[in-house]
Amino acid sequence: MRWGWSWPDGRPPELLKFEVASAGVPSPTFLAAARLWNDSKTSVDTRPEAVPIAESRKVTAKSARLWDNPVTRATIATLPKGTPLQRIDVRPRSLVPSQAWFWTKVTVTGGKHAGRTGWLWLTDLS
Repeated sequence: MRWGWSWPDGRPPELLKFEVASAGVPSPTFLAAARLWNDSKTSVDTRPEAVPIAESRKVTAKSARLWDNPVTRATIATLPKGTPLQRIDVRPRSLVPSQAWFWTKVTVTGGKHAGRTGWLWLTDLS
């Protein structure tokens, strides 16, 4: 995405149009800015809402089921070992520590299911 302000030669600031700069995987510049944002603190010394940062991963299990979401668990695809993914989010299955299996939201970036987004067990990834 591209947005921001411009201060042309002594005139009042102008809001730039909010627009898509590129589609797909975030640029290295965006990822660096997101990391800086996530590590920053507000004026009242608290952390801001974190920007989710996609991380490259691969399926390490023999195969992994890609589900629509952790609640309904409708299978979208079965991903073979080595399938490249972008990890987007991680959520606990339960807030009870003894049941702390984690789901991870991913977008498949290679293979016959490229472009699909869904959830799988965190233990199925590298």
